[in-house]
Amino acid sequence: MRPAHVSSALIAVAIMGAAACSRPATTPAAAPTAAQPTAAHSGHGSTATATPAPLRAGATFVDLAMGRPFTAKPARGTDEYRCFLLDPGLT
Repeated sequence: MRPAHVSSALIAVAIMGAAACSRPATTPAAAPTAAQPTAAHSGHGSTATATPAPLRAGATFVDLAMGRPFTAKPARGTDEYRCFLLDPGLT
């Protein structure tokens, strides 16, 4: 590589490193204010729904249920993740 390319690459790496190590803002940014109320895009209807694609030949829909209900507990400083294994009964 030419020296100019090497120095440009080093500067880019230094800038990315400095940005990664910077502290986040202590106060949230102010929300932008709109001069006029926003309206829906003229090309997008608010009641438009997508047409479901037809199933392939031989395919069927299957409704699956959990063996027992899951209720999330209030946050205690950690996230609560659950892994659900559902047997679709295909075999």
